[in-house]
Amino acid sequence: GISNLKSEIFRRNLSPGRTKLHAFRLVQFAKVVFLDSDLLFLHNADSLFQNGDGTHTDGPWSPFNSGLVVIEPSQHAYETLLATVREGDFDYQTGWRRKWKDVELYVDEPHGKWRLTNAETTQGLFFYYFHHHTMSYRVLNRSIWNYQGIEPIPPETTVLHFTGCGKPTAAEAVERCPRAIQHWKRLRAEIVGSAGPAVIIGIGTG
Repeated sequence: GISNLKSEIFRRNLSPGRTKLHAFRLVQFAKVVFLDSDLLFLHNADSLFQNGDGTHTDGPWSPFNSGLVVIEPSQHAYETLLATVREGDFDYQTGWRRKWKDVELYVDEPHGKWRLTNAETTQGLFFYYFHHHTMSYRVLNRSIWNYQGIEPIPPETTVLHFTGCGKPTAAEAVERCPRAIQHWKRLRAEIVGSAGPAVIIGIGTG
């Protein structure tokens, strides 16, 4: 577990990401694609499995969005990540284990510079691990594989991430992405209807 972290900020902000860490322990599988629960698939995405360890997209305010990550499970990788978290060597200026460069800390947007989002969570942790520790990664086009904007959705988009739209149950999502919300509601009704009321989909934190 991660109960013995040095700072409460890591316990509070990384605890929801523990599931993502445990994905590295699924060593019975050669490859795993971790997906946040607030993704909407618009086209077949099986080709994701053709990518290697550390494949991901960026986000508007982060070089690593951990809502969609290709992982090659390994107990060693899990233990390395867990040791990094327990060590707690994190700083908002230099990142995990002080490996980030200043240029990576901010993303230029039309309205100015923004600090990278959720750097203390798995987004920053995985960025450190794949980009600085293993140096094994591939960055996919987020407009196709992890679109995080609002409507109109690009025709080439395969996976929509309900971030810019807002979460599917949020009022603003209906205003920003009405067609996507209608699609999500239809799929949710089909899945819940066949699987029972215990299934809750489309609620995520990132």
